[in-house]
Amino acid sequence: MKSSVKKWKQYCLILFIVLFGLVATSLTLATHFSYKAAVYFSNQQFDQAQTTAKTALWLITPARVITGNKVHSLKSLITGLNLIDQLSQLTPQLMNQTNLTEFNFSPLLKQMPLLIDRVNQLLSAHFFETRLEPSIKQFLNFIRQNQAELKKISHQLAQQQQTWLVIFQNNNELRASGGFMGSYALITLNRGKLVNIKIEDIYDADGQFHGFVEPPAGVKQYLSADRGLRLPDANWSADFPTAAQQILTYFALGKRQQIQGIIAINQSLIKQFLELTGPIYLTDYHQQVNANNFDQILQSRGRFFPGDHKKKHLLTLIFDQLTFKLPQMIKNRPQELLTMLKQAASTKDIQAFSLNQSWQHLFRQLDLDNQLDVKPNCINLALIESNVGINKINSSISREVYLKLVNQPQTQLNVTIHLTNQAPISQPGKNEYVDYQRILVAPTWQKKSILINDRPVEKIDDELITTASGNRFRQLGFLVLVKPKRKTTVTIKLSNTNLAVPTRLCLFKQSGLATTSYHLNLKTGQSKTMKLINLDHDQEVDLTH
Repeated sequence: MKSSVKKWKQYCLILFIVLFGLVATSLTLATHFSYKAAVYFSNQQFDQAQTTAKTALWLITPARVITGNKVHSLKSLITGLNLIDQLSQLTPQLMNQTNLTEFNFSPLLKQMPLLIDRVNQLLSAHFFETRLEPSIKQFLNFIRQNQAELKKISHQLAQQQQTWLVIFQNNNELRASGGFMGSYALITLNRGKLVNIKIEDIYDADGQFHGFVEPPAGVKQYLSADRGLRLPDANWSADFPTAAQQILTYFALGKRQQIQGIIAINQSLIKQFLELTGPIYLTDYHQQVNANNFDQILQSRGRFFPGDHKKKHLLTLIFDQLTFKLPQMIKNRPQELLTMLKQAASTKDIQAFSLNQSWQHLFRQLDLDNQLDVKPNCINLALIESNVGINKINSSISREVYLKLVNQPQTQLNVTIHLTNQAPISQPGKNEYVDYQRILVAPTWQKKSILINDRPVEKIDDELITTASGNRFRQLGFLVLVKPKRKTTVTIKLSNTNLAVPTRLCLFKQSGLATTSYHLNLKTGQSKTMKLINLDHDQEVDLTH
């Protein structure tokens, strides 16, 4: 009897060792192939990634059967493999579509909830942490952090028809939110499939509105011609959510109420895209368009009055060509395209807004919202230019800014702006830069003086404004003229008796504006900050050391 029990225990021990070895071998091989699948996916070798993931899933079967699939780390590994398998199948389907106008996101949208759940489970186990590219890990973390909004959006896109308004802003004629809105496109998606792209002239839409909107300061004196605020000037606010809602109001009054949101693209971003794609050929014009001649072609052929269709036709041809180029970029140079778009979000060459809270939450997370914020313990400063001279002169304008801050006995901020017009001297008044200059600060700041070339400015619009998000600012606006081959110096002195010793300087970068040099000479308490900043995105400067 004892001998039988002893043999039974030996058999159990042998069986345990065999099963343990089988599980260990299964996990070891599956983990090895899982890492290989992750590397293949990161390198966009999707066929190899899918095959390797399926192999790993087959190898892990013994461990699943023996453990009853109850081990958390094992379930996470299986989730990761299923995710790689699924994405390796979906991604080529999207990347292999050859024309943007035929893009169909429906397969992706249908599987989005499951994909999001698998991403969430995958990242909780860290199995692929060391094998995935940083950009892919960052993307997966973004999905996990915004999973609720992404599920809502994917459901809406899969079930509804949506129309988006894409505004093209010419930052050669600078305006507060980026540039003059000469044209726009209406893009319609029906249940995840792109069904229509229609390009229109901004004056065509403006002609649908017959009411009167009281124009803000600056527009009233220099742009309105007693017609009030019109659609072409509706992006007057530097706070993009405020400007976007004003634009949407005009489209709603023009019986286009079903617009989901706005995407604003500056002309400089289209030129960057042309640098990546290479030149495009316009058969109708027998002309090649590239990043270097894009501005010139638009200015020589584009018109800015109602009823003229030349500019619309030209832009439609260019956009049609780019819709063929974009899928090729997504397939062949995705990392460069992603880098360009991330940089454009930072420099605000692309902005987005939606009244849908889920969309707007994502836009804010992606730095696309361009909201004017009031940050605590900070000197919030925004310098905003608007070209009211009805010309395309801004590519010839350079600027330098000097900031001097002293808070003894009271806080005083001196802002000096040097504007240089490098355009050639031609016909009288033709190449002049007529800038409606604004400075936005906290409401507690008071104007001491504003000088242009050491002469006091007589007409200053001093007002308190509130953005769409409820942030309040003091806005000082005035006209600045810069003649060709000349430099104009603007000096603004502000004081603040209610400001505690600030710890930071928060600089707002205007959309459409080139990188600007800021020379800082800031003294707060016992600390002094002297440095040069090239402002190409919103920046915060620590004033405590």
